[in-house]
Amino acid sequence: MNITSFCIRRPVTTSMFFLILALLGFISASRMPIDLYPEITYPVVNISTSYSGAGPEEVEQLVTIPIERTVSTINNVRSITSVSSEGFSRVSVYFDWGTNLEEALNAIRANLDRVKRRLPEDADTPSIFQYDPSAAPIMTIGLSGHVDPALLKELAEEEVAYYLQRADGVAAVDIRGGQSREILVALSRDRLAALGVTINQVASAIASENTLQPAGVLETGTAELTLRTHGQIEEIEEIRDIIVATRNGVPVYLRDLGTVEERTRGYESIVRIDGIPGIVLSVQKQSGSNTVAVADGIYKVLSELRQRYPDLNIRVLNDTSTFIRDSVANVSNAAILGACLAGLVLFFFLHNIRATLVAAVVMPISILATLILAYWGKMTLNSISLGGLALGVGMLVDNTVVVIDNISRKLENPELLPAEAALEGTQEMTSAITASTLTTVCVFFPLVYLTGQTGIVFSQLSYMVIFSLLCSLLVAVTLTPMLSARYFQNNNNNMEKPRSRFAAFSTRLQEQWTGSYQRFLDRCLQRKGLVVAVTVLVFAATLLLWPFIGTELIPETDEGVINIRFNLPPGVKLEEADMVARQFEEIITALPELENYEITVGGGRGSSNRGSITLRLVDAGKRRRTTMDVVRDLQRKLIYPGARIRIFARNSMRMLYSGASNAVAIDIRGYNLDLARDTANLIMARLSQVPGVSNIDLSREEETPEFAIKINRQRAGDLGISATQIGSAINYAISGRTATTLRRGGEELPVRVTLREEDISSVEDLKQVLVSGRNNRLFPLSSLVEVELANRPVSIERKDRERNITVTADLDRRDLSAAMQDIRAAMAGLNLPRGITLHYSGDFEEQQRSFNELKWALLLALLLVYMVMASQFESLLDPFIIMFSVPFALSGVLLMLFLTDTPFNNQVYIGLIILGGVVVNNAIVLVSYFRLLLQRGVSLQEAVITGGASRLRPILMTTITTVLGLVPLALETGSGANLQAPMARAVIGGLTFASFITLVLIPVLFVAVENLRQRFSTHMRKERSRKNGGESRGLAQTGTFLLLLLVFALCAQTPALAEAEGATTLETTQAEGGTTPKITPDGLETASTLKLTPAEALALAWKNSEEGKIIAAKEESLYSSYKQATGEKALKVYAEGNVTGPLNSDTAGTVELIMEKTLPVANIFGAKSYSDLLAEANLEINLLALESQKSALISRVITAYQSLLLAGRDLELAEENYHRAVRFNEEIKVKAKIGLTSIVDETGAEVQVANARTGLERAIHRYHLAKFDLCRLLGVEETVELILSPLETPGLEEDLDTLLAVAKENRPELRQAGLELTRAKTLYQLAKLSQNLGIGLTWSFQDDNYRAGVSLSNQARDGATGEWNLRGNAGVPLLNQDQAQQGGNNRLELTLRWTIADGRVRREQVKQAGLLVEQREEEEKKTLKTIEYEVKEAYYNYKDLENRIGSSSLQLEYNRVYLDAVEAKFRSGLASAKEVLEAQLLLNEAEVQHEQVKSNLYLAYIKLLAATGRLSMEGFTLEAPESQGSLGTPGS
Repeated sequence: MNITSFCIRRPVTTSMFFLILALLGFISASRMPIDLYPEITYPVVNISTSYSGAGPEEVEQLVTIPIERTVSTINNVRSITSVSSEGFSRVSVYFDWGTNLEEALNAIRANLDRVKRRLPEDADTPSIFQYDPSAAPIMTIGLSGHVDPALLKELAEEEVAYYLQRADGVAAVDIRGGQSREILVALSRDRLAALGVTINQVASAIASENTLQPAGVLETGTAELTLRTHGQIEEIEEIRDIIVATRNGVPVYLRDLGTVEERTRGYESIVRIDGIPGIVLSVQKQSGSNTVAVADGIYKVLSELRQRYPDLNIRVLNDTSTFIRDSVANVSNAAILGACLAGLVLFFFLHNIRATLVAAVVMPISILATLILAYWGKMTLNSISLGGLALGVGMLVDNTVVVIDNISRKLENPELLPAEAALEGTQEMTSAITASTLTTVCVFFPLVYLTGQTGIVFSQLSYMVIFSLLCSLLVAVTLTPMLSARYFQNNNNNMEKPRSRFAAFSTRLQEQWTGSYQRFLDRCLQRKGLVVAVTVLVFAATLLLWPFIGTELIPETDEGVINIRFNLPPGVKLEEADMVARQFEEIITALPELENYEITVGGGRGSSNRGSITLRLVDAGKRRRTTMDVVRDLQRKLIYPGARIRIFARNSMRMLYSGASNAVAIDIRGYNLDLARDTANLIMARLSQVPGVSNIDLSREEETPEFAIKINRQRAGDLGISATQIGSAINYAISGRTATTLRRGGEELPVRVTLREEDISSVEDLKQVLVSGRNNRLFPLSSLVEVELANRPVSIERKDRERNITVTADLDRRDLSAAMQDIRAAMAGLNLPRGITLHYSGDFEEQQRSFNELKWALLLALLLVYMVMASQFESLLDPFIIMFSVPFALSGVLLMLFLTDTPFNNQVYIGLIILGGVVVNNAIVLVSYFRLLLQRGVSLQEAVITGGASRLRPILMTTITTVLGLVPLALETGSGANLQAPMARAVIGGLTFASFITLVLIPVLFVAVENLRQRFSTHMRKERSRKNGGESRGLAQTGTFLLLLLVFALCAQTPALAEAEGATTLETTQAEGGTTPKITPDGLETASTLKLTPAEALALAWKNSEEGKIIAAKEESLYSSYKQATGEKALKVYAEGNVTGPLNSDTAGTVELIMEKTLPVANIFGAKSYSDLLAEANLEINLLALESQKSALISRVITAYQSLLLAGRDLELAEENYHRAVRFNEEIKVKAKIGLTSIVDETGAEVQVANARTGLERAIHRYHLAKFDLCRLLGVEETVELILSPLETPGLEEDLDTLLAVAKENRPELRQAGLELTRAKTLYQLAKLSQNLGIGLTWSFQDDNYRAGVSLSNQARDGATGEWNLRGNAGVPLLNQDQAQQGGNNRLELTLRWTIADGRVRREQVKQAGLLVEQREEEEKKTLKTIEYEVKEAYYNYKDLENRIGSSSLQLEYNRVYLDAVEAKFRSGLASAKEVLEAQLLLNEAEVQHEQVKSNLYLAYIKLLAATGRLSMEGFTLEAPESQGSLGTPGS
């Protein structure tokens, strides 16, 4: 007993089962969350750290870089970005999709625990939080009214926000705008100075007087009573009466120092709603909550608030749930409409109302069963999942259609009852519909298993289609036969009844279609070659449409929301920014499509120059222009000098791609911020010239002017004042300090203490601020700091551990691929400064990543489809024939995209994957029926024609139902349809086009393959009976073929040798420029100690540094490109199959082994062709460019190595100086006890010790900084102890003329300039060849068993005249079904081509090539002069330092002798302690200066090596020699 038989025999049980499924489906649908898109967990972790008082550069070096370094070692990290700003660091870590974020978070916490000790002591503990897209506001509420701004904000904070947060699912409410009230204590600077009081003391006094704290428990005789001190301040007068200090027994009251008043604080941000000042509340929902349900709860709260506060204007400015509701409703309506259209198609073909009703019943049952599985799978109802359901609606009915059609055919037998016909008809089709369902289902499995972002986004669509198809299969073999058995009637019983006009019309029309198709198919089978040629031409013609179809990452939506962001120059006040916003406001209010808008200016400290405007337009049906039309209009009108303005339409689909909001993004990476900024400006200028590029912006703001306050640390330390105290005093004077909170009548007011505005209006006023020092003495800032006006970056961005600036832009009416081609072309001639690199990101990067993922998904889907069909047919050939229908699905997709002006995007790619499993179903139906008829003994021609005609109706039915089911989605009506429309159009176009091609091409290919198979069998029998004469003739032909191969080998021998010599030369060049010494440091004593020589340091840097790895990768890539270019001349061997023959007869096929070779004639005579010269020149030029990068890396490493040695020597000298000062101080103390010294001597000795201690600390800091720099370059942890071999003072024997000669011989820049000139001359010679007469001489021979040809020509394949080339080819048929041709066919052809007119193209080419030669000649001269200057400059600098080191040595020796003499006199009483102290200072200065001169001399020597082109890794040996002898070996 099978399930179909059981359902037919138990109709009540079956009905109850499916009614239960329908009920559960309704319940599941009502309980599934509704959202716009699936909930996605983005693999991004943010790390934020506060470091108060530090500038962006200090934050970057001391906080951001250590954190980046420690998190970069975690597994699955894809990218790291960071922003270092004033006192704050944010590092964002991007992991691969599918990474377990819990494990990643634990790894980050563990690594940060280890790095904490290396962070500054004043830095806060890094905080970690995960990126959550649900934090975006789901609703924006405007609050306004004729109320005081302070009272309005108080109501918003304490009433409105409170009730909103009580709503279910609300996570937080953010408030913008309004004013706050406060108690301001404005102090007089003069009175503070007169009475010796600081701002901090005043604030502390106020805080200590406002207290409420327990005082213990008092035990009485009968009870225990709690004691509490009530010291709260309730009135402003109490603040005025606070005693701040006492001077000479007289109390100093707060009122004596300034004024105390309650006031409204100034605006931090200005918010206007439709031109009226107000407050904006942004409501965020809890992660995982239902957006629509949360919005409904918020509306209920707002209704209550309106009743409670009728004077307030509370309205919803933006509600994302509205767009979600509309999107879900539109997709649902599209699915319902598609189902109705599919039902009409069934009725048209079957003209049976009962069959149509059965299909109409089973379709919603399948949908409801699908929703049950979706509910159990924790899916949500969103535009993606519902799009999958709508996509499946057209395919849901396919299985039912096939079963009903077969049952109807069975009912034509009068001997069968309806139940028997239902059972037999279903059982016959069960295997077929199961196989077709599996082929469709299997194309969605690759999307499920994709680990990338695209797979995660579209996994719900895949699951929904899989669930719906499986449910439709279940319904087709259970419910459909049961209903057919109950309600269908035998057709024999209805033969006497007259048919309706519609049924007669439908039947007559279908018979006409069938007859026409049979006649057309018969003609096609007689002209199989013509059919194949036409279909191939059609396929090729549609492929020509590809360049006219653009690409994009996501479709453009029309949500009716426009965002405007404007940035004025840094330092602009809030009032000026508001004035600009009001000018924009006048333009905005004139828009006829405007519904409401909100403006926000400012937003906190450092944001006064920024503003944002959000415009919301009326519904799309009520306006004439689209959102993008309004955006373009505003881009023309909103212009303000000096402002950076970006205007863009909101696209919610960007939430699916990590919120990337720019179509074009170019990352500029490099350490030098100035060079990066100049490069960015140049790129922005070039982008502005690219058509269709708009909203060009820069991620980094202009440098902001600031007063740099430099602390005299020695002076401050002597007075007992820390840097923190100075920073706090300045902050309190400017911004004030919140001392306490005044609680009065249920309200809380902050009490802020600061200076009066008139007392702090200039830098000079700031210098008069007092700071408390040792013994509570007050000192003005003017004695402690220096104030300088300077510019500093607002923030420093980094990406992948490099400084980064991003140039962003939007596209206007341009597709992404065409725009990126133009952008790349505009950047091609950009000369980047050294150390600056470009990287393309934004939509382009996301698109490349997504397309790569989907490409493999498509290939895997096609492979799975083939494997399923091979299993079904138990054949490898029949599935191969069926797969020929797949390429024509691509043709249909391209044609549909071209006609509807739809760009190629991810949704279209998904449609292609779906088509891979859908279009083969029709071919499966045809081929399987052909095989069935052949097994019954029907002839091949008759089987194909009869089988095609009988399968025409079910093919048309399934195709049309699927297409019409997707038509509502493809029309892109309403909100949310933008996402599914490209996919629906792709499926409609591909399925329609492939179905019609399948009805013709598959039968023709089936007949051709069957004929070929039969002929192959006949041919093999003939081959076995071939006579000896034929064998000897074939042997002679084979010998001729081998002779031709020998000619090819001889022609290839000479150039092969030349290539080998060239390769040897190039390999030698590579070895000379890029050999990396192998290091095995013996000094690696422990895990924390590393002994290094300069050679070992260079090897470590080359191996571990990012720049070294980049250079090595570039070098390998250059050699690979060279091998690719020279490999074009290699012998090519391939197999080729073709079909030939007259169009009116049976075709013949061949499978041929072909060998081809193209060789420049110059190579035959042992010379190099122009193409060879160009390839080698390009390689050598690029290698020489890498040489400069290698030299720069070596210079940086050696400089850091020497700097660490110098810092270590300075540390030793500082320690000696400190111990010397301590010993002398002890000696002074001993003499003081016996009265031999004065108090001045004792104080001087103590000061000397203090200064020496300070110098020692500074030396330690410099040593750690130098060590950090070297460790960074070497790629080792800073905790490793480095033991460096010393560097001796080098010697120079060559004179200046010799050095100039050496530089001319070795400098890679000069060699590169010479190669550029040679390359230009080669191009000039090639350009002149284009004016020659084109000549071609071709000989060819063709026989039954082989063919060969040789051509000698000076014309390229495109017809252009150039070098002489010899081309040869030969082919041996492995399988030849064409026996019509006998004997050989020789042909000799001479072609002459004389170009009479070409619009001066060739002449201009020659002119341009000549100008390029002149340009390269001048550039070579310029390079030579530059090198001569650099050598002379380095030589004279070296000689100057060489002279200075002698005088420095003499001065050092003199100071040592002088100190010894003074100390001896002091002990004899002939010199004072002051003289000894001065001698010690002079000696210390001489020692430090001597070491600095030695270091500078060595660095000058390194610069001289670089200037002469001899700075290479081979110049540093692994040993550390005692001295430096010559210029060629830098030493240790």
